[in-house]
Amino acid sequence: MKRLNHFHLYELGESLGTIYYRSKKRYQIFAFELRIALIHLNKTLREYPGLSGRVARKLSIKLAKMHQLAFIKNHSGELIYSEENDENLISFEGWDLLGYYIQDFQTILREHLDHAAHYSVSGQGIYDVRKLIDEADHCFPNFAQAVMPEKSKTEWKSAGRCLAFELYSASGFHVARAVEGVLEVYSSTFGLLPRERRTWGQYISELRLVQKSSGGPDEKTLCELEQMKDDWRNPLMHPRVVLAEAEGRMLFANGESLIIAMTSEIYESRRD
Repeated sequence: MKRLNHFHLYELGESLGTIYYRSKKRYQIFAFELRIALIHLNKTLREYPGLSGRVARKLSIKLAKMHQLAFIKNHSGELIYSEENDENLISFEGWDLLGYYIQDFQTILREHLDHAAHYSVSGQGIYDVRKLIDEADHCFPNFAQAVMPEKSKTEWKSAGRCLAFELYSASGFHVARAVEGVLEVYSSTFGLLPRERRTWGQYISELRLVQKSSGGPDEKTLCELEQMKDDWRNPLMHPRVVLAEAEGRMLFANGESLIIAMTSEIYESRRD
């Protein structure tokens, strides 16, 4: 997934419009307007690879050739406008075609945007949409991030992204996986040996045994784990369960709280 900078489209339209409606302007002013248009066109083609067809290439090539005629490199290697090239620029073959190329590209751009899947993402409570999409794991304090396994951070980022795009069941699934990754580290902190296919119920039962023998994990954390298992994690494994917005946001908040609780204990145990 890639975030698009739609302001490029405004800049491109402004710059192409400038040279289109002033296509008979000559010399230095036009040359610099041409350079700006070429920069914005190339930016837009990188952002929207679907536009890089024959029409776009023709326009890009035309602008690039005219740019080469207008600018030369000085002794320092910098591009400067050359007045000696005025006549070459104006007499360049195909000058009158520039306006037609811009019109053709405008048609292609309109068609592309009409069919492009661009959506507006609304906020989720107090969460900033941009951070929810790209940096959801930053919701955790520094001590939590220091001990969280990378796979849990990755799962949490996916959970935040799904929450932002209103994919609540998918978000809940990633929340559960993020919690489970931390649970593995949490259980090893209290002496449980790694074991394949250990269920959440088995984790909790074995951690309670540790708690009875040595004081072990915090009872509040175990209760929170058990509640998430019964209320969210186990039901989510059923394909017919679909989370609504309220449920998705509640699970996200519960997962955040549980991960902070577990990582707090992990962090404190490593300081001792």
